[in-house]
Amino acid sequence: MEKVFGAVLHLSLIGSYTVLLVVLLRFLMLKVLHCSRKLAYGLWLLVFLNFCVPTGLQSPFSLIPSRVETTAQNLENRSNELSGTIHQLSGTGLKSGMEAQFPEELQETQQNNLTGTETGISGQSKSTWNWSLMFRIVWLSGIVLLLIQQTVSTIKLKALLSKNRCVRSVPKQRIREYEKLPAPFVWGVLRPVICLPANLEETEKHYILAHEDYHRKRLDTLWKLLFLLIRTLHWFNPCVWLAYVLFCRDMEISCDEAVLQNSARDIRKDYAASLLKYAAKQNGYAVSSLTFGEPSLKSRIQNVLHYRKKTVGITLIGVIILVAAVLGLLLRPTTPTTESDTESGTSAETGKTGSETTADHTILGNGSELIAVDGELYTMDRTKLYSDGAYLYYDSWNETGGVSRIWRQPFTAANMEMVAEGELLGSTADGSSLYYDPGDHSVWEYNTASGDTALLNPGNQNPITSLYVDENVVLTAAGHYEGSAGYFYGNFYSYNRKTGETTEAYLTDAPTFVVLNDTVYYQKYFNSPDGEDVPYGIYQTDLEFQNETRTALDMTLLGANEETGDLLAAVEPDYLSSIEPAYTQTDLDAISVANSRGWNQVLVDAGAVFGYTDSVNQTQLFNLDGFQYTDYADAEVTSVQYQDVSVLGDMLFVRMQLLGHFAKDGAGFQESVLREVWLKVRMDGKGAKLVDSTIYFPNGDTVNNSVTAEHANTANTDSMNEITNIEPAKNKN
Repeated sequence: MEKVFGAVLHLSLIGSYTVLLVVLLRFLMLKVLHCSRKLAYGLWLLVFLNFCVPTGLQSPFSLIPSRVETTAQNLENRSNELSGTIHQLSGTGLKSGMEAQFPEELQETQQNNLTGTETGISGQSKSTWNWSLMFRIVWLSGIVLLLIQQTVSTIKLKALLSKNRCVRSVPKQRIREYEKLPAPFVWGVLRPVICLPANLEETEKHYILAHEDYHRKRLDTLWKLLFLLIRTLHWFNPCVWLAYVLFCRDMEISCDEAVLQNSARDIRKDYAASLLKYAAKQNGYAVSSLTFGEPSLKSRIQNVLHYRKKTVGITLIGVIILVAAVLGLLLRPTTPTTESDTESGTSAETGKTGSETTADHTILGNGSELIAVDGELYTMDRTKLYSDGAYLYYDSWNETGGVSRIWRQPFTAANMEMVAEGELLGSTADGSSLYYDPGDHSVWEYNTASGDTALLNPGNQNPITSLYVDENVVLTAAGHYEGSAGYFYGNFYSYNRKTGETTEAYLTDAPTFVVLNDTVYYQKYFNSPDGEDVPYGIYQTDLEFQNETRTALDMTLLGANEETGDLLAAVEPDYLSSIEPAYTQTDLDAISVANSRGWNQVLVDAGAVFGYTDSVNQTQLFNLDGFQYTDYADAEVTSVQYQDVSVLGDMLFVRMQLLGHFAKDGAGFQESVLREVWLKVRMDGKGAKLVDSTIYFPNGDTVNNSVTAEHANTANTDSMNEITNIEPAKNKN
C-alpha cells in the first residue's frame, strides 16, 4: 500500500501538468481555431492515461519537462522513504548483518553502536511514520466516501427505472421507453441501453436518439466510468476535478455537434429547446449515467445556437495538434528524470561506502580500488570499482570524445555496456544507487536495478572532489587545483534536499572530507582565509557547516571505517613518539595509520615497512626483502603518501608510496615515487600480508615483487586471500 500511494502521487503530478497543458491546447483549438469539439474531447483521453498509466517510453520531443518528471519521482520516493523508514530499523536484521561482517571481538562494541543508532533514528522515524500513515488513511477514507456516493447514485437511478413501467422496448436496438422518466439517458457499460421518456414527439425523439446513440457507439459510458475511478483515486487533486468537469462538457457538446453536423436541416433552435426542457427535470442522478440534459447547460445551448459546420482546413489543423499532443504527452523526456531512494550515511569522498549485506550479496568497499563481493576480491589497475552484486561498475576517460563514461561489466562475461556519461563520485553501500557527475558539476543518481536516473544536486561551477548523500542533504567539496604543486582551492557545499537551499563554506584547502554519525571531519593545514596560521590537524563540523571545532587529533585524515564509526589517520612521528615511546622520531616522517579508538594501536608502521626507522616492537611488520632507501644512489627520501585505504570487513588494505628525490644530471631534485607497497592488514593489529611491491628507478624502470611476506606471529585465517585482477572488457555496443 505504501508504494501504491507513492505511485499515485507520482501520477497525480504528471496528470496535473497534463491537465494544465490540455486546458491551454483546448483553448487554442476551441476559442482561436474553432475546431470540432470531438478533437478537444480526444485530448482528455491523454489526461486519463497520464493519471493512471506510468510509462517508460522516452523521447526528446516529450512535452513533459524533465523537471516535472524529476519532481514527480522525488514525490513518490519521499512517500516511500517515509513509509519504509520503520521497516528498515529491524533489530534482528542489524544483528545478523553484524555477525556476518564483524570479528567476534568487535561484535559487542558494534552492537552498542547499532543499538544507539537504532534508538536515535527510530525515535525520529516514529513521527514520520505516523504522518505517512495518517496521509494514507485520509486518502483511503476519501476514496471510500466517493465510492459510497457513486454507489448510492447508481442505486437511486436503478430504483427509478424499477419504479417506472417500461411501455415500449426495442431489444435489437437496445432502446426502452419509460413512463414518468425525467430525462433521456444511456444506462449500462458493456451493453448500454438508451432510456427515453414515453410520449416523445417524433422529431424530438429522432435527434435525442441520435445524440444518445452517438454516446453508445463511442463507448462514452465506459470512458466516463474509468474517468470517475481516476477522479476517485486522485480525489485530493483539484486538477482532476477540473479535468472531469471539462471532460463531461466536451463529451456532451461533441455529441451535440455530431447531431447538428449530420442533420439535413437546421434544428439548432428545436435542439436547444429540448436541452432546456430536460435540464429543468434533472434530479441528481447524472453522475451515474450519460444524460441528455446534463450540467453545463448554458455552454451547450450557446454552442448549439452558434454552431457552424467545420471546414476541412480547420479540422486538419486540429488533427495535427491532437496528434502532436498525443506524442508529446504520452512520452517522457530522455534527460535524467527520476529519483530513487538514497541511503543515509553514504560517504564518497574517499570512495568508501562501508559494507552492505543484501538478500543475495555481501558487498564490501564500494568505491575503492579493491572491492569484495561475496568474499571474492576484485581490482582493476587502480580504478575505483563499484558493484551491486551482479555487475562491476567503473568509469573511464574517452580521449576521442573528451568525456568520461560509466561502464557496467559482468564478473565473468567479456563485454561491457555504457550506462551513462559522467564521472563516478560514490554509491550506496549495497551498490543499488551510483552517484555521478555528468560533466556539468551536478550530482545525479543512477539506479542500478531500473536504470533510472535522478538529479540530486544542481551543483556549481567547480569540479566535485568529495561527496556525501543522505535523505536530507547532499554535501560536496568542489574546487580546482592550481600551480605545478597542485594546490587545491575550493569550498564545501551543503544542499538541503527538502528546501533546495545551498550553504557554502570555506573551511579548508583539503579537497576531501568524511562523514560519521552526522559529523563532518576534514583536514586543516597551516593557513586560513584571512592569511593567519591555524593549528594543523583534524577538524569537525555539522552537516550545515555551522559549528566548527578542532579535534584532539594532530594527524592527517585518510578515511573512515564506517562499520565501526572510526577515523583512519596518518600519525606524524613527533605525535606518534609522544603516545608510544617505542617509536622514535627520525629526520624522516614515519607516518602510520591508526585507529581512532586507540591511537597507540598502530595498524601500519610505514617506517618499519619501508625500513627507514629503528622501531622494534610487536607492532613492527617486516622489512621488505632487506630493502633500504640507501639502495638508491643520490636519493633523498622525503615522505610517505597513502594512495588508497580500503576497509573490507575486518581487513584493511592500504597502498603506500615512499616519496623522494632523484638527482638528475646535477640539475636539482624532482620528487618521485621510490617504492610502493600494497598491504593487507588485520584491523585488530595482529598481523599483515604483502599483496604487491614495486621498486621505481630513476631511468623509469620498475621491479615488481608480488610476493607473500607475512609477519611471523600472524595467523592468516581470513577468507579474502585471492585477488582477481579484472581487465576492462570490450564494449559490446
